Amino acid sequence: MLPKDPWFWMLAISLGAAVTAFAIWAGRNVYVQVSGRGVEFRAEDRQKAADTSVAERADIGGRVDSITGISLEGGEPQGGKIEVAKQANISGAVGKIIGVEVRGQPKRSQ
Repeated sequence: MLPKDPWFWMLAISLGAAVTAFAIWAGRNVYVQVSGRGVEFRAEDRQKAADTSVAERADIGGRVDSITGISLEGGEPQGGKIEVAKQANISGAVGKIIGVEVRGQPKRSQ
């Protein structure tokens, strides 16, 4: 049975509003999970990098020079999982299978 005391509900609503305000202020997604063992809070960035999948379950025959997941001109990849040729059926010749290819020098901040 839920508590009927108005102070409990005012405290619960205030706590929920504080967590929401923190999530907006910090620019993060906040997850709250209530279980029999307690309450768990977890925060993740909103700008979570997307996963990259290239040539998944592909049938590759003949000659292929290269299969590249991400190709960058300087810099570095922004997180996320990169999968190249996952479960691919390769019956020909593949020169290179590359997850991340970086060309040139990384950009340096001044």
